[in-house]
Amino acid sequence: MRGFFDNRPLVFKKEQRLKLKILITGVTGQIGSRLAEKLGERHEIIAAVRDRTGFKGRYKTVLLDLSDPNSTKKAVELSAPDQIIHCAAITSPESCEKNKKLCQKVNAVGTAAIASAAVETGSRLIYLSTDLVFDGKKRFYNENDKPNPLSYYGFSKLEGEKAVSGTMRNYLIARTAIVFGKGLYRPEGGFADWLIKNLTEKNRLNLFTDQFRSHFYLGDCVRAIELLVESREKGLFHISGGNRESRYDFAIKLAEKLGLDRRLITATKMAGIPSVAKRPKDCSLDNSLLSKATGFVPLQIEEGLEAMKMEL
Repeated sequence: MRGFFDNRPLVFKKEQRLKLKILITGVTGQIGSRLAEKLGERHEIIAAVRDRTGFKGRYKTVLLDLSDPNSTKKAVELSAPDQIIHCAAITSPESCEKNKKLCQKVNAVGTAAIASAAVETGSRLIYLSTDLVFDGKKRFYNENDKPNPLSYYGFSKLEGEKAVSGTMRNYLIARTAIVFGKGLYRPEGGFADWLIKNLTEKNRLNLFTDQFRSHFYLGDCVRAIELLVESREKGLFHISGGNRESRYDFAIKLAEKLGLDRRLITATKMAGIPSVAKRPKDCSLDNSLLSKATGFVPLQIEEGLEAMKMEL
């Protein structure tokens, strides 16, 4: 089995094995925490944090507030990194709809500030975006498909993409699919942890049979980003498991893998449950460009769920 529990070394050319100084934002989050852990095995990690209080990581830290461009500029200048991996964002679509001003300030303006600072320090920037930049009118979106976000969250992340590509040459935008797996510092890790919590507490759930995503094991997400960090690739990449599952089908597979009661899960349609943020019906991502460029081969969903089970 591959993923977090695969200790086989990645094979890189000699010039790609140099130790890098990498600044990571969102280092306490689901992806950022695991990414810092993995890349820290080979590279020097600097954790960008808004507040050092309670941060348990073993890395050097620098204070960075994405809502303050001056703070962002200073943090990047002080770090002088070879690469920046920008994971931090307000990621809740509902929260973004309720506070559009803050969402724009953090996700769009904050990203623009990081891009500008990266140009000044000569740093390569890897910006994590989202599958929610698409409107859900087709399946398996590739990098040539035109974004058309339905939610303000998706809009703000697309604005971040435009800021990066319009400011820099040495950049890589990685649109990530929905991720399942345990982060290091927070008890909750998105949709999968929400499912586990509710099914463990015997709560009944209504889940969509007509909303599709490319559910992506966190260990594979980290590995894909690691491959891109070590590469010379630039531009736009979709990173996903290359699968397409409804919310309902994924939940059933998770329940069966973890021995939870699947009878608590009821199939429903999106139209039956109102939402503050508009939801695209299908944001599955084609990962063939990533695979061609790096040789990345993800786990199947069942294998990813087994790997996640071993982490719990």
